[in-house]
Amino acid sequence: VTPTIDTTSYAQAANLNADGSHGPVNCGACHAVNKEGIPTWIDNPKDGGSLPSITDYDSAVTWAHTYTDEDSVLTSTCLNCHGVEGKDPPWSEVRQDNEDYMQHASKESKQDLPRSMMDKAETELYGAVFSTTDGSDGACQGCHGDESNNVSCTGEHAREWKLHLTEGRVAESTWETASVAQTGSTCGW
Repeated sequence: VTPTIDTTSYAQAANLNADGSHGPVNCGACHAVNKEGIPTWIDNPKDGGSLPSITDYDSAVTWAHTYTDEDSVLTSTCLNCHGVEGKDPPWSEVRQDNEDYMQHASKESKQDLPRSMMDKAETELYGAVFSTTDGSDGACQGCHGDESNNVSCTGEHAREWKLHLTEGRVAESTWETASVAQTGSTCGW
């Protein structure tokens, strides 16, 4: 809120927005979006979603900007795809041994859900994010079984392992635990 233009923010917004506009930064700068620019994880009724308050881009932005840390992801974000109360029993699909659930944060997933939302759901239901002791158990088994020998800071598996963190495939604390257990370090993180 100054009378002058902040040239850094002005240039950064243009670099982040797919349409090159100078701001504000649009949802598509970080999220997969539909043709209206609404993040695909915020399903509006026109696309078969269950949030009646989402009718256009502006209402999606309003909803996203009023969503706070105190809100339950189970009664807001999760409702986008899973409906009221989720499955029967409620939220039984949120398990570390459920590959479909664990893939929610994967960039290859249609859900493309932020890992922070998964962390909140897991903490709300179980008191903590899904974890591992060394990469051979817990959250890692949900998708891989025991592939702890592929946890590496160097070599052929290093890039794939680091993508688990940078793409939000697992919670940071889980990634750090497996890294330290298998490599003795956090690979420079």
